[in-house]
Amino acid sequence: MPFAYGLLDPVELSLPRLPAALDGLRVAHISDLHVRRPTRLFDRLANQLTSVRLDLIVLTGDYMEDPGHEPAAIDVLARILAGTRPRLGAFGVFGNHDTWDLRQRAAALPVTWLNDARVALADGQIELAGGLTSSADRPDSVGLILTRPQRVASPAPGVTPPDTAPARPAAREADVAANDAPAGDEAAPLRVLLTHFPSHVFTAADLGYHLLLAGHTHGGQCRLPTGHPLTNSTDLPLRATSGVLRHRDTLAGVSRGVGHAGHIPRVFCRPHVPVYTLRRRTMPGIHAPLIDNLHRW
Repeated sequence: MPFAYGLLDPVELSLPRLPAALDGLRVAHISDLHVRRPTRLFDRLANQLTSVRLDLIVLTGDYMEDPGHEPAAIDVLARILAGTRPRLGAFGVFGNHDTWDLRQRAAALPVTWLNDARVALADGQIELAGGLTSSADRPDSVGLILTRPQRVASPAPGVTPPDTAPARPAAREADVAANDAPAGDEAAPLRVLLTHFPSHVFTAADLGYHLLLAGHTHGGQCRLPTGHPLTNSTDLPLRATSGVLRHRDTLAGVSRGVGHAGHIPRVFCRPHVPVYTLRRRTMPGIHAPLIDNLHRW
């Protein structure tokens, strides 16, 4: 059913290495709630998510604003997840605002938390990994979390842990043409990375991930009336503040998020939850060492 309304933002992602059986997979990406207290905004989000069919829910951090907001954030997360029935489950990572207390409380939620861990989904057709973020991490750090050997997460029922083989290297220049068209080894899984900081797209491309999902920027939070952000709290250029990015053969979905940080509300930058539909087809843009924003939001 159509869902181009409210907080949900439908987006199609073209991935030439997507296994054919996953064409049409639908993924809701929740990020940067920055909960201080339960509000009607979060109730609206919970209601809208129950109205769409979802195969997977991913969460990419900053569920709370400040220490002391942990109970409210857990309550909001529980409400958002309560009415959803994603076929493959819900998986998440934490952000730099999320305290150790919140992380402990979050263990009771129906989410598999990927703290420097990975799982296999859909009969091994998806390899889903997550990077651990601490409150001490610099927002612009590319991070070593992705280059350390990863442990295998304790999977939820029906989720298969993959083997612990090291990540495959990124595609060589000679492989670029093949990566730009729907083709390839049907036995190879789609490799997806969840992380709070979108700056990790560079390392994700080095490690051969096909898709990275991140938040943190809030889309700039405060924009000019033209839609141009004033800052994004990362070392990414302002043109890459949010949207669907391409770096070499890796796509990145960078959410504007739902809440706001600090005492300044969103200005010309509406909250949203991207709902991605994955398609097996030619990747837009070009293979380049820079970042190309394919779809701004």
